[in-house]
Amino acid sequence: YQRRVHGASGCGCAGLAAPLLAEADKGLTNAPGDNNCFLNVVIQTFWHIPTFRSAFGKQRSHRCNGVGHCVFCSLKSLFEQHRDACASHLPPAVLRECLSAQFAQERRFQLRSMDDAAETFEVILEQLHTSDEGPKDAAGDCTPPCFVHRCFGLRIQEQTECGCGHKSRPLEYWTYVHYVSATFVINSPEMPFGRTLHSIDAGDRTCPNDERPCGRKPVHQRRFLHIPAVFVVGVIWESGSESREAVASFVGRVAEHLSLDAALGAAPGSATGGRNALLAGLVGYYGQHYIAYFRSARARQWVLFDDALVKPVGATWAEVQRYIIEGRLQPFLLFYELGHAEPAAATAPAPRAPLPH
Repeated sequence: YQRRVHGASGCGCAGLAAPLLAEADKGLTNAPGDNNCFLNVVIQTFWHIPTFRSAFGKQRSHRCNGVGHCVFCSLKSLFEQHRDACASHLPPAVLRECLSAQFAQERRFQLRSMDDAAETFEVILEQLHTSDEGPKDAAGDCTPPCFVHRCFGLRIQEQTECGCGHKSRPLEYWTYVHYVSATFVINSPEMPFGRTLHSIDAGDRTCPNDERPCGRKPVHQRRFLHIPAVFVVGVIWESGSESREAVASFVGRVAEHLSLDAALGAAPGSATGGRNALLAGLVGYYGQHYIAYFRSARARQWVLFDDALVKPVGATWAEVQRYIIEGRLQPFLLFYELGHAEPAAATAPAPRAPLPH
């Protein structure tokens, strides 16, 4: 199968032959014992984020790792199948086998093994960044940002400041996911959801004056130097089996519309096309199983993606919240697309829809 796919689409540097339009919402197979669900939700994420799908489809060249080892080629093949195939669901085998071969020595992402979906999301993005042919500095950072960083890359500067006047050396780095504690969000009902994303606990940090620390508790500051087109929030839960009440408390706090100016502050030099972001989708888990919810441009409503199962759940975020709470699904990746204005007035929730079986 792998040879056939690469033989059909090639592993050269040509771009996609036709635009990657969301013609249909397709499921992805997960036979008993395959443990593909962690990868399936990541593939659905990439396909259902229009900003990424468009940017990826426009790439005309890349550094190819060769047949069976190139994440770019494997994802390209899957996207072409998603666009062209008549089947209601597709096998993720080409990307599954590629990751297994690519990380064989580390024994990660091996066939039929379960892995973490958030880690898989970040690993695939880093592989795509590495394959980009744009200029990179000695540290491997792309200048200007490649399509991966334009879509998902957060450039962050962190620094500790003490009341005595001493400051730590600024630390700058790229990341694809901005993590927040679910417990902190739940326990901060008076704080708008966006502000919880920017709040930082100095923790055990001490005065940055190594020679004569003053003993005061310093303030840890974080500046966002580059905000991508898609802002990804990672949620850290204390347990993998939270109560229905905990899930309901967290999901009830998640904002459908997010002002990044309020949440993160100004980011000099960022060209985001607007700082109002709309929740485009999420990935969550219950037990050891991953599923995803995304807005479908074709269906004009929210759609549940549970491996091969593709099920519309309603047009409003309120309906999705009810599904999540009833299923005790713990959201751990939230995807906000920038450039969406918040509506002047909230719309009334639609009638209750039947839960998925």
